[in-house]
Amino acid sequence: MDRAAWPFSGRTQELERFARLLTEPTAQGLVLAGPAGVGKTRTALECVRTVDTDRWFTARVAGHQASAELPFGALAHLLPSLNSDEEPLAKDRHELLRRYTSSLAAIGGRSRRLLLLVDDAHLLDNSSATLICQLAMTGSAFVLATVRAGEPAPDAVVALWKDGLLDRIELTGLPMEAIERLIGEALGGPVDPETTLTLASRCDGNVLFLRELVLGALEDRTLRNDNGMWRLDGSLLPSSRLVELVEARLYGLSPSERELLELVSFAEPLGQAELNAFGDRDQAELLERKGLLSVRMDRRRLEVRLAHPVYGDVIRAGLPVLRIRSMARALADAVEETGARRREDILRIGRWRLVGGGGSPQLMLAAAWAARWRHDFDLAARLVDAAIDLGGGFDAQLLAAKLQSIQGLSVPAERALSTMVDGAATDEQRCLVAIARMDNFLYANLPEKSLQVATEAEELISERAWRDEITARRSTILVTSSGPRETWQAVTPLLADGGGSALVWACLTGARSLARLGRCAEAVELTERGHAAHVALTEPIEWYPWFHLFNRCEALLSAGRLVEADELAQRQYDLGLADHSPEAQACFALQRAKVELGRGRIGSAVLRAQEAVGVFRRIGRPMFLHEALHTLALALALTGEARRSGAALAELDSMALTNLTYDAADLLHARAWNAVAQGHLPRARSLCEDAAALGRKTGDLVVTSAALHSLARFGRARDVVRGLTELEQEIDQGLVTARAAHARALLAGDPRELEEASGAFADMGADLLAADAAADAAVVWTRIGHPRAAAAATRRAIGLADRCEGASTPALRSIDARARLTTAERETAMLAAAGHSNKRIAKDLVLSVRSIENRLQRVYVKLGVSGRDELAEALNLTELHESV
Repeated sequence: MDRAAWPFSGRTQELERFARLLTEPTAQGLVLAGPAGVGKTRTALECVRTVDTDRWFTARVAGHQASAELPFGALAHLLPSLNSDEEPLAKDRHELLRRYTSSLAAIGGRSRRLLLLVDDAHLLDNSSATLICQLAMTGSAFVLATVRAGEPAPDAVVALWKDGLLDRIELTGLPMEAIERLIGEALGGPVDPETTLTLASRCDGNVLFLRELVLGALEDRTLRNDNGMWRLDGSLLPSSRLVELVEARLYGLSPSERELLELVSFAEPLGQAELNAFGDRDQAELLERKGLLSVRMDRRRLEVRLAHPVYGDVIRAGLPVLRIRSMARALADAVEETGARRREDILRIGRWRLVGGGGSPQLMLAAAWAARWRHDFDLAARLVDAAIDLGGGFDAQLLAAKLQSIQGLSVPAERALSTMVDGAATDEQRCLVAIARMDNFLYANLPEKSLQVATEAEELISERAWRDEITARRSTILVTSSGPRETWQAVTPLLADGGGSALVWACLTGARSLARLGRCAEAVELTERGHAAHVALTEPIEWYPWFHLFNRCEALLSAGRLVEADELAQRQYDLGLADHSPEAQACFALQRAKVELGRGRIGSAVLRAQEAVGVFRRIGRPMFLHEALHTLALALALTGEARRSGAALAELDSMALTNLTYDAADLLHARAWNAVAQGHLPRARSLCEDAAALGRKTGDLVVTSAALHSLARFGRARDVVRGLTELEQEIDQGLVTARAAHARALLAGDPRELEEASGAFADMGADLLAADAAADAAVVWTRIGHPRAAAAATRRAIGLADRCEGASTPALRSIDARARLTTAERETAMLAAAGHSNKRIAKDLVLSVRSIENRLQRVYVKLGVSGRDELAEALNLTELHESV
């Protein structure tokens, strides 16, 4: 992508206002004002491109410093030349203006009015400015001008808006939504929201800088397409073009002004102590007036920053190494002497000490913890290594190993932790090392080794509080290896009389288990209890408090409280992005994908699941990646994309997480829908049966109900009604209630009950399930000879399906075909339409080839088609729309 291909300015409202002005007979023009790089010229060009060329003749002029002293220099290419007989006219300014005004007004002929684009009008020469003002005043042209805010301009240009001749719009930085759209349009595909946020914060709304950042990142391959989603893979570095743009803005600064900017670029925000020690307050005020520094008060603390983040990138890139080292040491000394009072001060000093040297092990370890909780794991690792070199001891070594584990480096983490076992001198240290090893093995999907570590630690630890910690952490292993029923039994005693972090861990695993057991209201209450206990801890634990909210979202989803789950997931996702937390971003992107699946927004579910997969893969979280991949596979299968869904499942197979019970039933359910996308209903039914059986075995009743309901949707209502009815008694009312009602209505063949089931799904926001049930009702109405009722049900199914972003289910594929065919004929037709040979179909259905041939002949007759080539169209979703 080159600079000329940058798609648009993102200024929708401004374009709409311009279009309205063109329709007003008395409108004389519009001024677009704003700082450099905000997109004034591009917005003006977009405005010009929208005009009707049959009614408007457009011309463009531009002010420039080089022509500012030449009379009419900006308009010379549009104005008629004066011959020798007219030379005296040049001395008569009023007559000359009248002649030039008439000439420009007539430039488009009789049928078209002049639209004059005046770019950088603040740089016009006085004569050109006066002529343009005359054009606007007399209505001889519609003037569209751009001016740089804060720059001096000729009086005639200022008069354009000061005297009310032209409307004026102040262009500020683009909002986040426009930047997101702009980047997506430029790259031609979805962009990782964290990448969008990084680019948006760096460009600070400046369209010119945004363009150069994107193009530069593409050129150095920092920005790349990762499995269908664009994301940054590394730090943004200023391109040569961006350096040129910024250096032009900094041209003419004195050496002392440049030195102050360099200090701020390295240390921002610069506080009062640093400014007093190394800068000049008067000079800072001067640079603020020049628009290069931003000075503000944060509560009672002075903060000096660069006026734009990109300025810092460019200035830092040009700093000599020795100057950086000297600044870093001097800044650290200055802030330490004044007394670091905030966590931000500790982190800043730690950064400076890494560059300039010095510091104590306690300070570097504190800075490492601060970086860890800000999710800057690379910085935390460098800080903790410095703390170890300075003699940080057990605490620093433990944090270093934990950071390796967090970043997916499980082998070196275990190597480091295992050497610490013999050196642990107290029960507290033994417990902390054991928990770190348990977590590390769990992240690497080695639950049996994690359990072994827990057993060994319990034999060595005598203090009950620390033994309870091990017991509580053991429950996290049970979640993955045994399932919700056994996990809940293990944590129940801790919930009765536990405290501290042991109680927090029990709430985390207990709430997840309750949600999957279908006791959703209890799960929500436990997340509230766990979250309160978590934030009350004086010492942080490895998992963040928002994990309780992750579990709450799971419970709301399980109950079918989709709107509440949607709001919670969106809120926490936004906070994760704002905190630059890849874990929170990925976890709540995953929950948003599940919400979108539940609500039937399948295309959105694919995007959110892709995002979660990408981040989990990058930060090394195999358990969560496993869940995100089967969520993606399910979403893709529901769009009918069998190949891409199969690719996600193949990646899951390559992970070989054989011990994972955590979401094994969900994976079987996703495989079932992949089989549907391939047109293989018999295999889909078998996989759903396996998923339901595994869910029952482990206590995962929620996925059991989902699998049984899918079986009903695949034509096996008779086999699942009893199971779903029993689950109604075990799972909280809500989604399971509607699922069971739908299955009973399918078995009874009652169209009114099917419509009621559709309404129940729609009331909770489950549009795809509601569409399926409405389509089922239309089929039954057709079969029993009620065409008007069938048409009404079909219209309802269409309306609901249209909100589902391309979803494709067996129920939505041709109501007419479903009404005509038996279940056996339909499954055979689907296999044939998917391209399977008669021999293969016979093998899959355990029938003879002759039986398959005879069955397909009956299908052709009933559907009025001549052969298998026409089956796909006859069974397609398009017939649903055409039948109304």
